[in-house]
This record gives sequence, structure tokens and C-alpha cells, in this order.
Amino acid sequence: MKKILSILMVNIMTICTISAETDFYIVKLNGKITNNDNSKELIQGDIINSSATYKVSDKKVSAVLVSEEGKFFMLKIPDQLSYNENHEIIFPCDKCVFPITDLDAGSKRGFKKVEIKKDINDLKKYFCENKFTVLGDTLSVKLDKNVYPLNNDKFIVFYYQINNVQVSKKVGFENHYLKIEKAKLFSSNGQTQDGNILKNIFVYQYERSTEKAELLTKINFEFLSTTNLKKEFNVILKAVNKQNFAPTDKKKLLTDYFTDVYGMCCENKFSDFINNITIK
Repeated sequence: MKKILSILMVNIMTICTISAETDFYIVKLNGKITNNDNSKELIQGDIINSSATYKVSDKKVSAVLVSEEGKFFMLKIPDQLSYNENHEIIFPCDKCVFPITDLDAGSKRGFKKVEIKKDINDLKKYFCENKFTVLGDTLSVKLDKNVYPLNNDKFIVFYYQINNVQVSKKVGFENHYLKIEKAKLFSSNGQTQDGNILKNIFVYQYERSTEKAELLTKINFEFLSTTNLKKEFNVILKAVNKQNFAPTDKKKLLTDYFTDVYGMCCENKFSDFINNITIK
């Protein structure tokens, strides 16, 4: 009973926080959202207020928001809202903003630790089975040569689709590093994939001499521009500027944001990236 009451209290507090006069900064915007009062189109870094109304012409529009207290939210259009005669949805902000961790109750913050000094001996654990984010356009993964020998006979193959056309792509390698490159994955036989996401990639270990293929895992890749990520981080740091957060707390806040929104990533590459950001 105490546990149930505790959960109810957390939900009530969350609702009260959103229902009050709360300012949110737009960290990441997918689609077009317009202020219903002045018809101003919102952009990254703009402030929206929980008591204001906004409009969209596409239900798929969404935005990642951060409050001045460092709490992350997702703005999403509920299915029950309908288009008006102008094919627009006018919505009150406080009814369409949800704590971001509530959208995926099973998600856990923080990276799944992979021993930095050891070569990768389990690609299923390394990539997981959901979404893996690549910072930049390339990723090098050092594989354990005893588990994943990389040579002309045995190598890694990605099996996926580009524009509904099936693609089987041998992944390049060098000095036992698996070389994952966006440019090579997003084009094949005259077909080019738009955007930054490749879905439903089946990862196989293939042996040419025996024509044996072993399925290792199935993943979705998102290639994330480091320039764009830095812009998102800058919005977050600006939003919490009034709070008395220590630099270490701000760094943790940025890490929490990344894992909430983008999921798994190469821990080494992320650490190098965030350590090069000036956090005061």
C-alpha cells in the first residue's frame, strides 16, 4: 500500500509540475510546431510555456524538452486529438508534455559497461538488440580475433533493406577493427537511404568456404552528427544555467539526456566527446 501511495504521489507531483507555469526549452525538434497566439514557428532553443497553446499540421511532430530544473520531457500529440477543418491540431502544451522516462518504463540510464581494455567478444551484448547510436559517420570496433576472426574467408555481414530493396553488405575491417561507415551502409546498387537511421539490421558472422551464416543480433543504427549533439547539449546547459549545479552534475545531466533519448553508444567515443565540451 505504501508503494502504491508513493507512486501516486510521484505522478501527482509530475502533473502539478507540468500544469503550473513551467518554461521548457526545445532541445530537439522533429517537424513544425507553431505558436497559436502569434503564428511564430518554433526552433531549437526556443522557450515554450506549459500554459500556452500551439498548433501542428502533422500528428507525428514531436520535441524533446528540458525544464530549468534539468528534467527532460517529450512533447507528443496524443492520438485522440483530431485535426480541424484547416487540417491543424491546436493543443494546450500541458496536455501533450510527458516526462521522458515515463515513455519507456523499462529504460535504464547509463551505459552498459564494456571493458575498455578488452576486445569485443560478444556483439549482441555490445550493440544490444534495440537501438545503437553512432557518434559521427564512422565507428571502429576492436573484435576478439578468437571469437570473430576477420579475414577473406570469415567476416561480418549486415543484412537489411534500403528503400525496400534487400541488401547484404560485407562490413569492412582493418587490423581486426570492424569499420562501420555510414556512407557505405546507406547506399548500395544505386539505392540510397535518406536520413540517419537504418532499421532492422541482421548481423551475421559469415564463412565463405562453408557458406555458413550465424545470426549474432538484430539492431537499429542511428548516426548522430556531433555538431547537432553539441547544439542539443548547449540548449540543456543554457536551460539549467540558473541552477547551482556543479560541473560534474551538469555532465551527468548531459549523459542522462543522451541515454534517455539515444540509447546505447560506444562508451569510449561518447566519453571523448563529452570530455571535450567546456562545462562551467
